[in-house]
Amino acid sequence: IESDDEDWSGFGFLSLRACQVTRDPATTSGLGDAHFTVRLVDADGDSSSININAFEGGIEEPYQRTSCGTGAGWGSEFETIRIDLDGFMVGATAVDLDRIDRLEFLFGPSLSSPAGRLGLDDIELNVN
Repeated sequence: IESDDEDWSGFGFLSLRACQVTRDPATTSGLGDAHFTVRLVDADGDSSSININAFEGGIEEPYQRTSCGTGAGWGSEFETIRIDLDGFMVGATAVDLDRIDRLEFLFGPSLSSPAGRLGLDDIELNVN
């Protein structure tokens, strides 16, 4: 996601909502929490990444519900992930929050859960 407003220095958190998509074979084949990596890249190309597993333990797996009609259905529950922007300033490759170029969500080997399908919603910056 490219940023129209480069200056993120006045914000404290990146907030997003995510869930695992129900009935998708990539989700149901390995029921369990899913995780992925979030990366910020500044105008100089410097980047810093955080795996959401470090904060929240991952996105909960869908659950079966049995109280609506016959049989079992699936229900997804969106959960909010809040990442402190100061976390992107730790380490050798700190980004310049005054000059953010883009936000990336990274999936695949060593970056996320080995399989799954996610829904993302309400990606925003928060002051506190």
